[in-house]
Amino acid sequence: MKLLNGAPRSGPTGHWFFGNAREIAGDPLKFYAEGAAKFGDLYPVRFLNHRCVVASGPEPIEDVLLTNARNYRKHFVVRFLTPVFGNGLFTSEGDFWRKQRKLVQPAFHRSRIARFGETMVNYADNAARQLTPGETRNVHTDLSRLTLLIACKTLFDADMDGDAGEVAVALTHLQEATTTRLEQKIPLPSWIPTQAKRHLDATIRTLDRIVYRIIEDRRRSTVERQDLLSLLLGMRDDDGQPMSDRQLRDEVVTLFIGGFETTSIALSWALHALATHPEVDRRLHEELSRELGDRPASLEDLPRLTYLDAFLKESLRLYPPAWVIGREAVEDSTICGLPIRAGTTVIIPIHQLHRDDRWYEEPEALRPERWLGEAPKSLPKMAWIPFGGGPRACIGDAFAKMEMSLILATWLRRFRFEPTATPPIPQPAFLLRPKQGVSLRVCSR
Repeated sequence: MKLLNGAPRSGPTGHWFFGNAREIAGDPLKFYAEGAAKFGDLYPVRFLNHRCVVASGPEPIEDVLLTNARNYRKHFVVRFLTPVFGNGLFTSEGDFWRKQRKLVQPAFHRSRIARFGETMVNYADNAARQLTPGETRNVHTDLSRLTLLIACKTLFDADMDGDAGEVAVALTHLQEATTTRLEQKIPLPSWIPTQAKRHLDATIRTLDRIVYRIIEDRRRSTVERQDLLSLLLGMRDDDGQPMSDRQLRDEVVTLFIGGFETTSIALSWALHALATHPEVDRRLHEELSRELGDRPASLEDLPRLTYLDAFLKESLRLYPPAWVIGREAVEDSTICGLPIRAGTTVIIPIHQLHRDDRWYEEPEALRPERWLGEAPKSLPKMAWIPFGGGPRACIGDAFAKMEMSLILATWLRRFRFEPTATPPIPQPAFLLRPKQGVSLRVCSR
């Protein structure tokens, strides 16, 4: 492991640091790349009045996310989101989080989420029918709409009308407000009554009114539904107790906001990657034609679509939607021997980790082949973590991978995409969004 192998500057309090808030916010992808090149896998930085350490190598990341995971909680920025997510899996901590994770986990078992595969394919096929060869589309807009529809159907067993439509609108507004709050250079305290804060509070009240009504109707109904809300309603803890209405509300909001946008971002970057690498697109289409013929893709097909799986892993390596994550030390500790004081925020720049030339030859190149055969087994445990790692890894990773695979398999059998004169620009805020979307030309096969 490389550790502080440069010559960092000394801060006014005697702490070592590299950079500051202005430099980090100006171009964070460049900042973390330069930091790793100059100082190695682990180095302190100064961000406003927060003590921070950047862990950009697999060894210190494993120490934080896995080995000593109990000594870390979500970082200070995430705690600003408690009014939105409540005490759901994204924001909760400690024993309550462990209890909730254990309670919710069975809902995402492969055997349970398999029922959603056909729904995903049907919605993907309907969306593909809206594409016309020869036209130029902002596919990020199209994919956001598609994943929103899938989220409504799989979460509430409803289309975008009635309560589900109102929930989708409210949650979309919440997602936008959440993004705005997280992207503030200096996040304001939640008690300051700004216009944005008043709008956020009103949106939360609207959302709560609708979600609590849906939960009440479901508890009274005798109709058996096949959706995630029904699965959550049926879960019982070790004492045989179901989730309270408040817990259900928090988990529904967490699953919705955490699901549809990250998936649409990942798919948008994937189509951009295919449009700019026609040889990869050709090989992928050959596999789909060989394995599927003229029939729609299904969950049972995915184990045979090995090149599709390799391509998705490679696309997520280059463009991880959650490009950076953070943890805060609860008690004094060490990371690979370096003392870490309680309250220190550990920043994990996944985008930089995934482009480390120690683990990936030609790290900037799109090479799905690197995920075939035995090569992936030689990677360090934490060298590829688009869904996080350790006990707090994304609970919906299998759901998201299934959704992305089935959507791509459905669209790419009918279309290929070509780049336009306006390539997408990575916008590293809370998520790695494509600034102004992804403009691609639709072409028939």
